[in-house]
Amino acid sequence: MAHMVFVETTRPATRAIDHALAMGHEVTLIRSGRFDWLLPPAEHERIRTLGIRRVEIADTRSDTLIEAALRDLMAGGPVDAVLTALQPAATPAAIAAGRLGIRATAARGMINARDKALTRAALDRAGLPSVAHATVRTLEDALDAAARIGYPVIVKPVNGLGKALTTWAKTPDDIHRHFATLAERREVLQTGLADELADAAFIIEEIARGPLHSLELAGLASGAKVPLILVRRKTGRDDPVLEMGSTVPAPLSAEDRRAAGDYAVAVAEALGLDIGIFHIELIMTDRGPRLVEVNPRIAGGAIPDLIRTATGIDPFELLVRVHAGESPVSDWLPETCAASHSFITMAEDCTVRADLAPDWFEAFRPRMASGGCDIRPGASYRRMDGNQDVLGVVRMVAPTIGEAAAACEALRAEIAETLGVKLVELVE
Repeated sequence: MAHMVFVETTRPATRAIDHALAMGHEVTLIRSGRFDWLLPPAEHERIRTLGIRRVEIADTRSDTLIEAALRDLMAGGPVDAVLTALQPAATPAAIAAGRLGIRATAARGMINARDKALTRAALDRAGLPSVAHATVRTLEDALDAAARIGYPVIVKPVNGLGKALTTWAKTPDDIHRHFATLAERREVLQTGLADELADAAFIIEEIARGPLHSLELAGLASGAKVPLILVRRKTGRDDPVLEMGSTVPAPLSAEDRRAAGDYAVAVAEALGLDIGIFHIELIMTDRGPRLVEVNPRIAGGAIPDLIRTATGIDPFELLVRVHAGESPVSDWLPETCAASHSFITMAEDCTVRADLAPDWFEAFRPRMASGGCDIRPGASYRRMDGNQDVLGVVRMVAPTIGEAAAACEALRAEIAETLGVKLVELVE
């Protein structure tokens, strides 16, 4: 059995720790406390009861500190793999593991994928289809770049995550507004996330036209890369930057699915991504797939649960097996049913009805495949500006994707009426 070291964790990714223990692996968790807000207190307590080794360091965004912690662990025995599902810790963990010869995603691939400007440059060098782009730091440069590329454009941090500080700009006024409100938007970000976005560089990109999809890609220790599943993504009706949920299976022809898989493999190879499970977002245009961005780690949020619901296979189990040096997959995952989830997010700053019972959401659970909600009666919430503003999720299963998606929307409408608020409208 292997000694697997996790660097931080997210709430969904605690399942990877559970799988590693169930397989008999030794598990160590390196943590800093900076990302404790990602897990509810009950989950922190559950992890403490697992009996795994916990190593505390000052900052898991420091490759030097992670390397020192790994060296201390190696003094007591082998360390076989280093992995994380948390983006701010992913690159430093890969750098530290690479220096020590421990199995992990290659640092070069992590760095190329994390920096969206480097990603685009790598695609250009490889001759892969991409979109027009420019890296900027000032309002004036952003306006010049957008004028050259042609409106609408998307403006996003080169090192961004969760669609934070990202703007769909239809006119120069939108770009002016983006830069004018940066300080205000940074203030509401959680600790760790705000630090991750401290760099003032942004990338301006041409808008690719077509439906948004994401693809999970497994990189095996053998060197093979296996497309696992395509997910159709839901976005905000008025702001396509907002991610509003997902549906599996993606309604694509076999030819389009093959093209998306081949493109994702080529993108991963161009970036230098090797071992791991990677989350690749792309637009299916009438000219073929075009990259949105690459997250050099497993999908976050509710997507792994959606995949598990639709296939019966937990992506976090695959993540552990891949880092253990196994080859657990050789082809696309089987899709055994249609599953769809939609997020509960506010369309405007608002206050929820105060006369609801504290357990108001429980009445909806029997009608869902799964889901959850953190909204409290009488509490105030801000309008959705990015993934960090998701307050809940509802997931439905049905014989067809249309039925599953429609059931999600019907339930979401009932929830909005119950709360007395307006939720973000979405498109499939």
